[in-house]
Amino acid sequence: MATAEEQLRAFLDALAKDEAARAWLRDILRDEELRTLALRIEDLAGAQRRTEEALVAFEEAAEARFARIETVLEALTEAQRRTEERVGRVEEQLALLAEAQRRTEERVGRVEEQLALLAEAQRRTEERVGRVEEQLAL
Repeated sequence: MATAEEQLRAFLDALAKDEAARAWLRDILRDEELRTLALRIEDLAGAQRRTEEALVAFEEAAEARFARIETVLEALTEAQRRTEERVGRVEEQLALLAEAQRRTEERVGRVEEQLALLAEAQRRTEERVGRVEEQLAL
Protein backbone atom coordinates (compact mmCIF):
# COMPACT_ATOMS: atom_id res chain seq x y z
CA MET A 1 0.00 0.00 0.00
CA ALA A 2 1.03 3.52 -0.66
CA THR A 3 2.14 5.73 2.07
CA ALA A 4 0.31 8.88 2.98
CA GLU A 5 3.01 10.88 1.28
CA GLU A 6 2.61 8.90 -1.92
CA GLN A 7 -1.12 9.20 -1.72
CA LEU A 8 -0.81 12.93 -1.18
CA ARG A 9 1.63 13.16 -4.12
CA ALA A 10 -0.74 11.10 -6.31
CA PHE A 11 -3.63 13.30 -5.24
CA LEU A 12 -1.66 16.46 -6.02
CA ASP A 13 -0.56 15.00 -9.37
CA ALA A 14 -4.15 14.09 -10.21
CA LEU A 15 -5.27 17.54 -9.08
CA ALA A 16 -2.55 19.16 -11.20
CA LYS A 17 -3.50 16.97 -14.15
CA ASP A 18 -7.14 17.82 -13.56
CA GLU A 19 -6.25 21.53 -13.35
CA ALA A 20 -4.18 21.20 -16.53
CA ALA A 21 -7.08 19.41 -18.19
CA ARG A 22 -9.42 22.19 -17.12
CA ALA A 23 -7.01 24.84 -18.38
CA TRP A 24 -6.67 22.95 -21.66
CA LEU A 25 -10.46 22.69 -21.89
CA ARG A 26 -10.79 26.43 -21.10
CA ASP A 27 -8.29 27.19 -23.84
CA ILE A 28 -10.26 25.07 -26.31
CA LEU A 29 -13.52 26.72 -25.27
CA ARG A 30 -11.93 30.17 -25.46
CA ASP A 31 -10.54 29.37 -28.91
CA GLU A 32 -13.99 28.14 -30.00
CA GLU A 33 -15.61 31.29 -28.60
CA LEU A 34 -13.03 33.40 -30.42
CA ARG A 35 -13.71 31.52 -33.67
CA THR A 36 -17.46 31.98 -33.13
CA LEU A 37 -16.95 35.67 -32.40
CA ALA A 38 -14.71 36.01 -35.44
CA LEU A 39 -17.41 34.38 -37.60
CA ARG A 40 -20.05 36.66 -36.13
CA ILE A 41 -17.84 39.68 -36.74
CA GLU A 42 -17.33 38.55 -40.35
CA ASP A 43 -21.09 38.09 -40.75
CA LEU A 44 -21.73 41.53 -39.27
CA ALA A 45 -19.05 43.07 -41.48
CA GLY A 46 -20.67 41.45 -44.52
CA ALA A 47 -24.07 42.72 -43.47
CA GLN A 48 -22.60 46.19 -42.91
CA ARG A 49 -20.97 46.11 -46.36
CA ARG A 50 -24.24 45.01 -47.99
CA THR A 51 -26.12 47.73 -46.09
CA GLU A 52 -23.64 50.36 -47.25
CA GLU A 53 -23.88 49.10 -50.84
CA ALA A 54 -27.68 49.24 -50.65
CA LEU A 55 -27.50 52.75 -49.19
CA VAL A 56 -25.17 53.90 -51.97
CA ALA A 57 -27.48 52.36 -54.57
CA PHE A 58 -30.47 54.07 -52.94
CA GLU A 59 -28.67 57.42 -52.88
CA GLU A 60 -27.71 57.07 -56.55
CA ALA A 61 -31.28 56.15 -57.49
CA ALA A 62 -32.64 59.06 -55.44
CA GLU A 63 -30.20 61.47 -57.10
CA ALA A 64 -31.23 60.17 -60.52
CA ARG A 65 -34.92 60.62 -59.61
CA PHE A 66 -34.27 64.13 -58.34
CA ALA A 67 -32.40 64.96 -61.55
CA ARG A 68 -35.35 63.70 -63.62
CA ILE A 69 -37.79 65.67 -61.45
CA GLU A 70 -35.65 68.78 -61.85
CA THR A 71 -35.62 68.31 -65.63
CA VAL A 72 -39.40 67.87 -65.69
CA LEU A 73 -39.90 70.94 -63.48
CA GLU A 74 -37.69 73.01 -65.78
CA ALA A 75 -39.70 71.83 -68.80
CA LEU A 76 -42.98 72.60 -67.01
CA THR A 77 -41.71 76.02 -65.98
CA GLU A 78 -40.74 76.79 -69.58
CA ALA A 79 -44.12 75.52 -70.83
CA GLN A 80 -45.87 77.70 -68.23
CA ARG A 81 -43.87 80.74 -69.36
CA ARG A 82 -44.79 80.11 -73.01
CA THR A 83 -48.46 79.59 -72.06
CA GLU A 84 -48.49 82.86 -70.14
CA GLU A 85 -46.97 84.63 -73.16
CA ARG A 86 -49.65 83.16 -75.41
CA VAL A 87 -52.38 84.13 -72.95
CA GLY A 88 -50.95 87.66 -72.92
CA ARG A 89 -51.04 87.80 -76.72
CA VAL A 90 -54.62 86.45 -76.76
CA GLU A 91 -55.65 89.06 -74.18
CA GLU A 92 -54.10 91.80 -76.35
CA GLN A 93 -55.95 90.46 -79.40
CA LEU A 94 -59.20 90.31 -77.42
CA ALA A 95 -58.70 93.91 -76.32
CA LEU A 96 -58.10 94.93 -79.96
CA LEU A 97 -61.18 92.99 -81.07
CA ALA A 98 -63.28 94.55 -78.30
CA GLU A 99 -62.12 98.02 -79.39
CA ALA A 100 -62.87 97.19 -83.04
CA GLN A 101 -66.29 95.87 -81.99
CA ARG A 102 -66.98 99.10 -80.06
CA ARG A 103 -66.00 101.22 -83.08
CA THR A 104 -68.12 99.03 -85.37
CA GLU A 105 -71.11 99.41 -83.06
CA GLU A 106 -70.61 103.19 -83.05
CA ARG A 107 -70.49 103.20 -86.86
CA VAL A 108 -73.59 100.98 -87.03
CA GLY A 109 -75.30 103.40 -84.64
CA ARG A 110 -74.36 106.35 -86.88
CA VAL A 111 -75.52 104.44 -89.96
CA GLU A 112 -78.83 103.64 -88.22
CA GLU A 113 -79.23 107.33 -87.34
CA GLN A 114 -78.50 108.28 -90.95
CA LEU A 115 -80.95 105.64 -92.17
CA ALA A 116 -83.57 107.04 -89.80
CA LEU A 117 -82.85 110.54 -91.13
CA LEU A 118 -83.01 109.25 -94.71
CA ALA A 119 -86.26 107.42 -93.96
CA GLU A 120 -87.68 110.60 -92.48
CA ALA A 121 -86.49 112.59 -95.52
CA GLN A 122 -87.96 109.91 -97.81
CA ARG A 123 -91.28 110.12 -95.96
CA ARG A 124 -91.35 113.91 -96.26
CA THR A 125 -90.37 113.67 -99.92
CA GLU A 126 -93.19 111.19 -100.55
CA GLU A 127 -95.62 113.50 -98.77
CA ARG A 128 -94.52 116.43 -100.95
CA VAL A 129 -94.74 114.26 -104.06
CA GLY A 130 -98.24 113.24 -102.95
CA ARG A 131 -99.24 116.89 -102.49
CA VAL A 132 -97.72 117.84 -105.82
CA GLU A 133 -99.60 114.99 -107.51
CA GLU A 134 -102.81 116.16 -105.85
CA GLN A 135 -102.22 119.70 -107.02
CA LEU A 136 -101.47 118.48 -110.51
CA ALA A 137 -104.56 116.35 -110.53
CA LEU A 138 -106.70 119.33 -109.76
